[in-house]
Amino acid sequence: MKSKIALILAIVFAIACLGFAGIAKLVSDAPEEEIFLAPTAIPPTVKPKATQDPNIDNPTLASMMCEGFVLDRLKAPSSAEFPGLLDEWPKIMPFGGDTTGHDWHVVSYVDAQNTYGAMIRDFYTCQISYVSNDQWKLLDLWFHE
Repeated sequence: MKSKIALILAIVFAIACLGFAGIAKLVSDAPEEEIFLAPTAIPPTVKPKATQDPNIDNPTLASMMCEGFVLDRLKAPSSAEFPGLLDEWPKIMPFGGDTTGHDWHVVSYVDAQNTYGAMIRDFYTCQISYVSNDQWKLLDLWFHE
């Protein structure tokens, strides 16, 4: 009786090992990009140039800096919700013929409470310029009606 139980356990163990080996084989045969596909950030609209300053040619950072300037103008900044980086918004592009990655034009929105506590979506346009040493200059900011 013990030998039958031992035989059955050995067969079950062997089947389990073969099953795991088969799954591991399937996973290892899959192309790498299918296994470790990571979401990508918004691609820059101008080609990066070799520079010592990593903040130049960074549209995502330009958008985040605009969000900071928008927060300064809200009635309830703690209620603000901006779109995520993988959303359709924000729209980020260089402006004024600038190809150095210093000047950015950002169009996006913010959901925030108004004076009465209601959540309102406000679209805005921000023009921002990278100065140097993590310094950004707000050139223009307006909210759309």
